[in-house]
Amino acid sequence: RDLVRSRGLGDVYKRQVSIGVVLLLTFWCALLEGALSQSHTFGVGAWGGAVCMGLGVLLRCISLATLGTYFLNEVSLRPNHELIKHGIYGQLRHPSEAGTLLLAIGSTLLLGSVTGACVVLFILVPLVCWRTRLEDEILQQHYAQEFQHYAEEVPALLPKLIRTSPRTSIPRPH
Repeated sequence: RDLVRSRGLGDVYKRQVSIGVVLLLTFWCALLEGALSQSHTFGVGAWGGAVCMGLGVLLRCISLATLGTYFLNEVSLRPNHELIKHGIYGQLRHPSEAGTLLLAIGSTLLLGSVTGACVVLFILVPLVCWRTRLEDEILQQHYAQEFQHYAEEVPALLPKLIRTSPRTSIPRPH
């Protein structure tokens, strides 16, 4: 917390805690709505939700393992922090946040919760986007050109499905 306050980021810690609270709220809304509903079928949406939740957990675990001691709950850098660009961070700049979104979306699909989906869409997504922008700003300040190049090549939350190679000029025959 002191690192966050010393950077003049004010209520950053409160906003980060609020992401966790919103995740819990999403789960609670979905559970309550599911419990109160008449139908309890486990259809395609529920299976899709379970897969999304599993992928979300996997992304968060891989993120944690890749960053090791650099994985922090607060938005800050450790002393001698290095910019991690390998592993999952070679595919996504913010895989942990993508995992959080997958977990929340998956829970709403699994339980068929419209209320939970609204909480995700209107509260959690903006909070996660705010956090990713803040992390990018800090990394940009600290790593300048190295981060700029990384950010141009690696998407924030959604992986590129088609990789394009750098453009090279091909000589045209005369």
